[in-house]
Amino acid sequence: MIDKILLICVFTLTIHMIETLSHSVRLAGVRVGKLAVALSLFNIAAIVSRTANTFQATLTGGLVDEARVGQEADVLKDQFHIILGSASVGTLLGMLLLPTFVVLFSRAIVHLERAGSVCFRSYDGIQFYRTIRVRLDQRAGNDPVGHLCRSQNRVVD
Repeated sequence: MIDKILLICVFTLTIHMIETLSHSVRLAGVRVGKLAVALSLFNIAAIVSRTANTFQATLTGGLVDEARVGQEADVLKDQFHIILGSASVGTLLGMLLLPTFVVLFSRAIVHLERAGSVCFRSYDGIQFYRTIRVRLDQRAGNDPVGHLCRSQNRVVD
């Protein structure tokens, strides 16, 4: 029972934090001047929040059913107080993280417009991994992937 309430609290905290932070996407879009791109990023955040809401509502309904069967209205009241407390913590956490996420979402909006897709960092991430790997291997004295990086610089006919 405790693990079920804890799971509901995690979902509730996540929902309220994402809903609060989703307003930073709109603010970042206005600051960057790309509101249409920001709205598409906002919709992604809203989908995540609504998906978590689906799971949370189902679990909360199960708590009500269990309380009706066992005639435990006082326990249900206490459980709802805990759930509402996690909602408040999620909102406060979102408020505290709002300035940070305005900056992060500003960068994400610029990258999203440039790349045109949500998976905009996959190639850069691979290149970053190769660069770090080569540097670490060179420091260690061996260069097992250096030939891969040198072969990328060749001109192919």
